Amino acid sequence: MFGMSMSLFANHFIYRYMVLSRSKILRDSDGRTIIFMILFSIVFGVVWGLLAWDTMQPFPEADLMVNERFAIPMGLSLDQIAYVGVLFYTKDAYGNRLVHWPSVVGIGIQSVFIGISITIILIFGFKCYQETNKIAMNASERRARIQSQLFYALVFQTLIPICLIHIPASIVYAVAAMDSSNEYFGQFLSISVCLYPALDPLPNFFIIKSYKKAIKDFFKTLRYRLLCQKMPSVSPNGTLSRPWDLSNNTSLF
Repeated sequence: MFGMSMSLFANHFIYRYMVLSRSKILRDSDGRTIIFMILFSIVFGVVWGLLAWDTMQPFPEADLMVNERFAIPMGLSLDQIAYVGVLFYTKDAYGNRLVHWPSVVGIGIQSVFIGISITIILIFGFKCYQETNKIAMNASERRARIQSQLFYALVFQTLIPICLIHIPASIVYAVAAMDSSNEYFGQFLSISVCLYPALDPLPNFFIIKSYKKAIKDFFKTLRYRLLCQKMPSVSPNGTLSRPWDLSNNTSLF
């Protein structure tokens, strides 16, 4: 899921840029483009998973560490624990510290994947910014305002995955490389990755005016239904009128 999340996020920015720039590829083969992006994310996730399975699977030294730090304190046996992780350093029979190269290779390749995702985000995010400015300069005031709202939503949608995915993953890998890792780092990363799909759409809801209005109208309707009140009606001239008497023409809105 972690690998697919990064690829989906990168695809999101690529597709948004193609929409803004009215790419010929998108106009001529929109369906095939979407299918290709979905397949790319699936392949990205499968490769990430296979890499994790091959380079981060349990081995005797890691079993010993997991047993001492987690299994025994929690009253469990090693057979009751399934884990995937990296252990950069092990010790030989004489207490000398050795580098566990499969973990180094696995983390190195995954770090390249993270770098690719961040690079795509920054490049196509900047391209989206340029296209938004071009549209705003040559469009009506209303359309320019909409594009401005979309741009600010894009900025926040960039910050959310960087803060929830890329930075936590980089911290986990960095502290593991320094042999100073803690189980709480991994737990936080797991939670933040799960939060990303839920939090990513929120900037659109609260920045884009039409979405914000729809949410406000929904909660107003919900309030009237919970209070068993009738919704205010809208007259043909666009003014609000109500089926009950209002003193001083006071409006709830």
